[in-house]
Amino acid sequence: MVSKDPKVSVILCAYHTANYLEQCIESILSQQFHEWELLLIDDGSTEEEALMCDHYGMLDSRIRVIHKANSGLSDSRNLGIKKAHGNYICFVDSDDWIEPDMLKIMYETIENNGTDIVVAGHWREYQNRHERKHVVNTPKLSKDKALEWILSDRIQSYLWNKMFRSELLVEPMPVGKYYEDYATTYKWFARAESISFIDLPLYHYRKRRGSITNDRNLTHRRIDLFEAAQERYSFALEADMSELGEELLVEKGIKCAKDIVRCGISFAEKKEIVSRIASVIKSHHSAAKRMSIKKQLRFYGICHHPIAFIKAVCLTGYMTRLYKHRIRILYP
Repeated sequence: MVSKDPKVSVILCAYHTANYLEQCIESILSQQFHEWELLLIDDGSTEEEALMCDHYGMLDSRIRVIHKANSGLSDSRNLGIKKAHGNYICFVDSDDWIEPDMLKIMYETIENNGTDIVVAGHWREYQNRHERKHVVNTPKLSKDKALEWILSDRIQSYLWNKMFRSELLVEPMPVGKYYEDYATTYKWFARAESISFIDLPLYHYRKRRGSITNDRNLTHRRIDLFEAAQERYSFALEADMSELGEELLVEKGIKCAKDIVRCGISFAEKKEIVSRIASVIKSHHSAAKRMSIKKQLRFYGICHHPIAFIKAVCLTGYMTRLYKHRIRILYP
């Protein structure tokens, strides 16, 4: 089926997910809505995946396959945005899948409501269970309220449960960084006039061990997350939402310090990174006072007793991971 003037461009970047890629692409081919194009970007992956991409490119003329040297998810998504022809753009991760009516419902909602972005609910998929994740219980938000909610994480910054009017995607995602969605989505929201919501689980997000390859890699991820949080705080200051941005900065600082302490790096490295985080958040004690007692204690430990904080987090981390693994088994 040919779609010469697609209404929706779907961007899918393939990299080392051969076990799941077929299910992902088939879920797009099974859509009840037909006026789409798929930009299938092979980001220097395995020969098996490259051949799979070419197979689907020959199978359906709506699929455009792009082979390129590996340069990361952000660069591949940026390329997809540049090559997209649709009025709207959405993103699907290559190890996930979507409901047959996802594009139809999202397209009709964004068109009927006259909004620039639509956000849907999703399923979080584990090997032994799945969990439904709802979105906010309102059909539509104005620009200011939507920006407030995404800066406060009331709307999550994931790309894959959203459809965007293509004109919004001016700011490119940072190349070579993790949490590229957290660093970019709020900028796209700032360009939108209004946002729609669909409280239906239309997307299936697969939780995999392979998504985080090793502890040192996790350290880099958390550092990138905290740097993105600092940029969001600067943005919030300019948007006259300083109190909101301050709370998010402190929360992300606490979370990143906790996660980094539980990584497999040396004690000296942990102490150095925690000290760097403390230097950024310690002047924001007023924001910490508005948080839970647990977060206040962690804030105090990070800023005033980093060694005690590291030891305490390491001690509790093992039991936390054991409990989570018992109730939620990740895909390989």
